[in-house]
Amino acid sequence: MWRGVIGPAPTLRLVCYAPPRDEIVWGCDRADCEESAGAVASPCHGRRMTSEAADAPGTYRARAVRALAWSISGRFAVQAVRFGFSVALARLLSPHEFGLLAMVTLLVQFGSSIADLGFADALVQKRDIDERHRSAVFWTMLVTGVVLAVATVALAPRIAEFYGVEDVAGLAEMLAPLFLLSAFSTVPRALVERRLDFRNVAQIECAAVVIAGVVAVVLAWRGFGVTSLAVQLLLAEALEAVLFLRASAWWPRRQWSVAALGDLVGFGTNRVATRTLGYWSRHVDELLVGKILGVASLGLYTRAFNLIQVPVIYVARAAARVLFPSLAEIQDDRERVRRTHLRTTGAVALATVPMCLGIAALAEPLVLGLFGARWKEMIPLVRILSVVGLLQSITSLSASLFLSQGRPDLHLRVTLLQSVTTIVAVLVGRYWGVTGVAVAYAVAAMIVTVPTLYFAGRLVGLSITDLFARVTAVLGAGAIMAALVVLVDHWALDAATALARLAVGIAVGATSYVAAIYLCRVQAYRDVADLLRRSA
Repeated sequence: MWRGVIGPAPTLRLVCYAPPRDEIVWGCDRADCEESAGAVASPCHGRRMTSEAADAPGTYRARAVRALAWSISGRFAVQAVRFGFSVALARLLSPHEFGLLAMVTLLVQFGSSIADLGFADALVQKRDIDERHRSAVFWTMLVTGVVLAVATVALAPRIAEFYGVEDVAGLAEMLAPLFLLSAFSTVPRALVERRLDFRNVAQIECAAVVIAGVVAVVLAWRGFGVTSLAVQLLLAEALEAVLFLRASAWWPRRQWSVAALGDLVGFGTNRVATRTLGYWSRHVDELLVGKILGVASLGLYTRAFNLIQVPVIYVARAAARVLFPSLAEIQDDRERVRRTHLRTTGAVALATVPMCLGIAALAEPLVLGLFGARWKEMIPLVRILSVVGLLQSITSLSASLFLSQGRPDLHLRVTLLQSVTTIVAVLVGRYWGVTGVAVAYAVAAMIVTVPTLYFAGRLVGLSITDLFARVTAVLGAGAIMAALVVLVDHWALDAATALARLAVGIAVGATSYVAAIYLCRVQAYRDVADLLRRSA
């Protein structure tokens, strides 16, 4: 999650609590039991709903629509603010300072990704939990956080030695408390998300990112360098810990039950293994860039990667956060899960396709206008990695199917395939420098997309053909938009500043994309329009 605090990037929590609900959106044919004591109730099988009941407060569709709306709007607000602070910090700091932070957070994030041992996801997925489960997970995570914090301090000199950069050691020691802070927030956050209270999630995240961002900018302006980025991460995590504890209205009891952990360990063990493989398949490129190509190259690469992750975080993973707990509620109705997932994928593509293709088309004015001339080497990286953002915006929803259907073991196997493919590709690409790494990462993303979608869809009878049919028209409209944007930008190349080119390009892109979607009557557009009419 810390990578995302500095700027748009894939956050750990988004991975942990993945995907949105589509039935959220696209209707419900049975009444849902009301929640009690913060637990997700089992659906009441066999009872038909009237149209009025379907929209009543507390029903599945009504709650899910509200959750999806708050998740997406909250993610958009949080990431917009983060992006703004990211641009401000990039103007004040150099690629070298961002590269230093990336070297440390690359390893610290890995520890955080496995610190909850998969128990947080299990708290969301398991139908029946009680205080034994909640308290046992909290104390287990707290002990794990202490161990990881101490280990980080002890290994700080070795991390610096690995990269050959002395400043990394002090930065690693400064960031070690992140593990403890994360331990305090994860269970309360899981409880809040379990009951689909994404309004609270959005408000907490917004408050944390604004306060931490303001402090970081002031420190950077006063010349504190990379320390300002470290303080931003620590302060944001501390604020979230306090606020989520308050929002969950829960405090751990002095009890630790081995039996309760045993109820969750099967699901959690597979999730830890999946996260470990998935994490390094996503970040091996950064490790090699930092080790082989140096601090400045890593700073450029991570900034480019974070930029193309904006669509993934704004839309795909915001939806994913709702989809997992939503599909977990209806996990026994495979057809309903299939229909929900298919429509959600189309709706997500409707938003992410123009964002990814637009970033690629406007990479030059975007980088020069927002970040400044010293970041110009980001431009080719942004164009290449936009392919990764486009594919991840679709495949990131697949985790919800694996988890909601109780198949983290299959998710682990698919992630293993992804990891091996990515690592091999990046090891080959490194010989051509940072651009070669970016190309290799994009090629690997294309290769693993088909098996990921196939195995996830098979769990609920969703074919790749059906899935691609849902997004093909959206891709066509996005391609038309990107072509027009490139033509207009090329025409205006010598006549305008970078910011003016960016503004004109955005206007042209938005207008042409909306026109193409409307004239072609894209199915995903009709689904979203129908949802908005029914939820109004």
